[in-house]
Amino acid sequence: MDYFVLNDEIHEKDGRRTHELTQKGLLSCSEYKMLRKDLVLAEQFGKMRDLIYMQDRNGDNLRSYIEPFSLYEKSIELSISYSDILRESNRLAFNFASSLKTAVEISESFFLSERRKAGSL
Repeated sequence: MDYFVLNDEIHEKDGRRTHELTQKGLLSCSEYKMLRKDLVLAEQFGKMRDLIYMQDRNGDNLRSYIEPFSLYEKSIELSISYSDILRESNRLAFNFASSLKTAVEISESFFLSERRKAGSL
């Protein structure tokens, strides 16, 4: 069984959208299965990229909160107690560590499952 490879050109005119489909080629069943496998791999990398982005943002939040000038401003100018500053710093540190741990665990599980599928383990 072969699969069609199509190109979908979208045209807009007068507020109406139309699609023009043209055949670009054919894929064999084995080529199609390989393509699907590659798309799953690309999707997993996208998820890992998102996790790493969240981990980076959490790290940036922690870094900016505990900068010396920021701590001085919070304690002196904004009259925030040291215990509240410490509690918020701990919360941000926990968020960063949790997101880092999650990113590492998901990356490890993905690569281990890929190695198992390839027969390396």
